[in-house]
Amino acid sequence: MVSDKWKKRSWLAQIALLAGAAATWAAGAPAQAAQPQPVRVRFEHLAWVGAKTVMPQLASGQVLVPPAEACDLLGLDCAVGKDSVSVGGQTLRLIPALVTEPNITQTFKLTSLAPLIKLSGQNLNWDAKTRTATVSGGSGSKGWRYALDYLGRPQHVYSGPLQASRAALQLGKPTVAQSVTASAPLDQLTYFSKITGRLNIVGAQMPGTPDNPNKWPGCGGQLTCTLPVPRDALWVLALVTAK
Repeated sequence: MVSDKWKKRSWLAQIALLAGAAATWAAGAPAQAAQPQPVRVRFEHLAWVGAKTVMPQLASGQVLVPPAEACDLLGLDCAVGKDSVSVGGQTLRLIPALVTEPNITQTFKLTSLAPLIKLSGQNLNWDAKTRTATVSGGSGSKGWRYALDYLGRPQHVYSGPLQASRAALQLGKPTVAQSVTASAPLDQLTYFSKITGRLNIVGAQMPGTPDNPNKWPGCGGQLTCTLPVPRDALWVLALVTAK
């Protein structure tokens, strides 16, 4: 269940976000590359911390997301073209965004999150103060909701500022070290990632057996916690709990 904290919406910010997204419903002439800023996207208790192409960005009053990753997370069947993405009988424009991150300066074609949320039948809450978009609701077990089967009722979920980083890829190694850094001592970490049509789980919530129990020791109260994830994962979500 989503806490009351996440049910409280900043309506003015929400209206501005949706209004900015309205222009992307129909494919139009190519736009100038937007100048993005960092933005946080959460799926209830889960933080979006990794993407195969690029992480979500905030530009022109919109939360912009990589189309393939976002469609899969929301359980949508999308056809991504050169300048647009088709989903549910609608055509959404792809917006060029010049992304500058550590080791990356590149223009990516992203789409607005808000129309995808509407088409998926889910809910979007926008917190302008923390620049956090939180997705909730929906039904079924596709995308991010597949992970709900493994969450149970997590306690002390950390929802504060979270910085995600990834180590350099190593030739021939199928995984890469993915880290999250918080502003409070961390207790447990679980990564849920999508790889070749299946859900990969590492960390605290990884299922174990009597012969092969889960021996993950936790984050030990450190501010940074690290686990390996598949290097080719389409997306990575993190469940983080604090001490």
